[in-house]
Amino acid sequence: MSKLKQNVIVINRSCVCDMRLSNEDLGVLIRLLALPNRYEDFCVEKLKEENIIPGSEKEIERSLNNLEELGYLKTEGEDTFISDEVIYGKDEF
Repeated sequence: MSKLKQNVIVINRSCVCDMRLSNEDLGVLIRLLALPNRYEDFCVEKLKEENIIPGSEKEIERSLNNLEELGYLKTEGEDTFISDEVIYGKDEF
């Protein structure tokens, strides 16, 4: 894989323009997208402990909850993942 492909994050424009997202929520979403594909644990404590997302655990949890409520994160059982619409697009969120 080329170095360029390794260093590029693809995000649908509608996500960036979604005025329901706070700057903090958008920042968290972009940081989650920047994680390696094998990273599947969006646990607040782990994100804070590994210094992936700055801020308090309460702030991180609030952003993750907002992202889930708005459809950017999906949860199935124990697994949480980024919605395909973030990358491939959707008419509206």
